[in-house]
Amino acid sequence: MSHLSETGVWQAIEAELNRRTRRIDRLVPETVRLDATTISGKHLVSEEGLFQFGYSKDDPNLAQVKLMLASLDPLGMPVATQVVSGEQADDGLYIPAFEQSRATLAEKDVMWVGDCKMGAVATRSHIHHHQHYYLMPLARTGQVPEWLAQWLSQMRQVPPDLHQVKTQRYDGAEGASLSGYGMKRGVEGQITQVNRHELKIEQHQQTFGWRVYVSNAPEERLSFEQAVLTYIGMNGLSNRASIVSKVSL
Repeated sequence: MSHLSETGVWQAIEAELNRRTRRIDRLVPETVRLDATTISGKHLVSEEGLFQFGYSKDDPNLAQVKLMLASLDPLGMPVATQVVSGEQADDGLYIPAFEQSRATLAEKDVMWVGDCKMGAVATRSHIHHHQHYYLMPLARTGQVPEWLAQWLSQMRQVPPDLHQVKTQRYDGAEGASLSGYGMKRGVEGQITQVNRHELKIEQHQQTFGWRVYVSNAPEERLSFEQAVLTYIGMNGLSNRASIVSKVSL
């Protein structure tokens, strides 16, 4: 068992099991979801242990271990798992999980879906470089609030043709009706500095509930409606409409 617990050995076994399962069940991966979670409890904390104190949505007084999971959509079948110590940030876990999953999936053009912590330019560039697609909301940091306020201001002055997206609840009943529009823009660099300003508070109030989602997939691969419904499938309904930004990187 100690031999099997080695990271390289176990990942090779996991990859081969996944390949056989996909071949037997004839599964063709189109969408993979990446998401991190924590498991906390009353454990002794040691310098080299997995259980560490870190940012927690639950109880910050409890030590935790962090788990990054890549799963096939819509089955929820795990493709790769990464277990790391609990003080680590989510941002640095996406590329290792992507690489571990990519070793199992021979297909290209797979859609990788994650939350805003997956939106770093380095992560998106890595996925784009390997000829895959991504979809995630952009975090409300840097210039994103300014962009959103500007786009909404332009939308109110010259209303675009909004896409209407009908959603469905888990019990089959009709869900909320969402609306939004798509646009294209390029990515040239990464914003690293955030300046707080009183104007930002007012802008936040005006744009509250709106999110900017970003994807590098062409329209024939991911329509506006598919983008909204794909992300909703991961995190539930947002309370207002969305702007999907198609980027070249």
